Amino acid sequence: MTAETDLRDLLQSGNPRDLRRRLTEIHPADVAEVIESIEPEDEIHLLTLMAMLDDKQLAHVLEELNPTDQLRVIEHMPHSRLQSVVQFVSVDELVDLLSLLDTTAVRMLLNVLPDRSTIQELMQYPETSAGGIMTTDFISFTGERQCGTALNVYRRLAGEVEAAYYIYVTDQGGHLTGVVTLRELVMADPSKTLSEIGRSDVVSVHSSEDQEQVSNVLRHYDFLAIPVVDDEQHLLGVITIDDVLDVIEQETSEDIHRMGGVEPSDEPYLQTSAWSFVRRRAVWLLALFAAQTITGNILDFFQEYIQAVVALAFFIPLLIDTGGNAGAQAASTVIRAMALGEVTLNDLRKVVWREMRSGIILGMMMAVAAFVQASWIGGSMMIGYTVGGALLIIVIMGSMLGACLPLIVSRFRLDPAAASAPVVTTLVDSTGLIVYFMVARWLLKL
Repeated sequence: MTAETDLRDLLQSGNPRDLRRRLTEIHPADVAEVIESIEPEDEIHLLTLMAMLDDKQLAHVLEELNPTDQLRVIEHMPHSRLQSVVQFVSVDELVDLLSLLDTTAVRMLLNVLPDRSTIQELMQYPETSAGGIMTTDFISFTGERQCGTALNVYRRLAGEVEAAYYIYVTDQGGHLTGVVTLRELVMADPSKTLSEIGRSDVVSVHSSEDQEQVSNVLRHYDFLAIPVVDDEQHLLGVITIDDVLDVIEQETSEDIHRMGGVEPSDEPYLQTSAWSFVRRRAVWLLALFAAQTITGNILDFFQEYIQAVVALAFFIPLLIDTGGNAGAQAASTVIRAMALGEVTLNDLRKVVWREMRSGIILGMMMAVAAFVQASWIGGSMMIGYTVGGALLIIVIMGSMLGACLPLIVSRFRLDPAAASAPVVTTLVDSTGLIVYFMVARWLLKL
């Protein structure tokens, strides 16, 4: 039996003693999962859980909840308890939490928080920047500190500090000068200074760096945490691996939404209203609908060709769908490579050359299949040559367009995922039809 199932059973049974005992044994993430599954008609279970959790436990559960359910829990808390609970929320999580509340609630909480100035400073950073996701809860010493003394202080502080993976070394002015791992500190001669054992080639990120770039840096170096600095290399905070995992989940969710032509949202699927779904999808659908009208205009312009050779109409869906699929495949491949930092706009020429070669090979394969099918259905080898030749060009064109568009979009600081399957497919539909009828005009002498 999983922890969540066990907790749900205890909620149903209504045994407060067993429920309270079990809550001390379950990880806050498991409690958060149960809260997120509680339906509005079972709100009494939410109130029961909140009553059974002490302030520190509830703070840790709040950190694990999605924004929608964080607000849901906060709405059921009296101000006095909320003021007590937020004292145990980590600084970086608290900044995110405050961003969900109205101005009155934020002012009320800031008045009772001991780190008020730090929190206000963190709230000035953009939400998706390194400064916006960093924590100021870390351990640092000046380089003159002896290792033995530093280790004793570390033992005292580590249990209360979120980012205790590394010990950061600074000068008297707070500039980052080195880093020491916990292993290095434990193994070092107690009489040596941190400057003597620390590494001076510290990898750091600027506070204005985008969170996605930060996640790429941590992934590249396999760090558990990375320091955040300003223009003068002052140590401002630390970003930990768990924060980056949240970023990866958020960025991946956004990319998946945009690649499907939907505006991103943090709301859980089953808790999202139908109107919210409509609002997030309608803009894209209307934009793509407007773009698709070009396809209708193209068909109208070439209607004489269709009337002259009716068989041409049979293969229009085959051509535009195959071209759109080729473009969507190329776009998805390049967007993934961009997300992993494997390609940038500077690699545009290499990407074009690679996709041209891939498109030619794929196009030839598809052209042979199309030639056989079109010759049989159309009753003429010339129809087969027309469809096969057009498909070859369309697949090459779709592959190159799908690969280049995300890179070009990134040049204007837009999300490359926005230039994904729906957009590429719409563009290939229009241009593919023009190619098809131009090939037909040339081969069939229309």
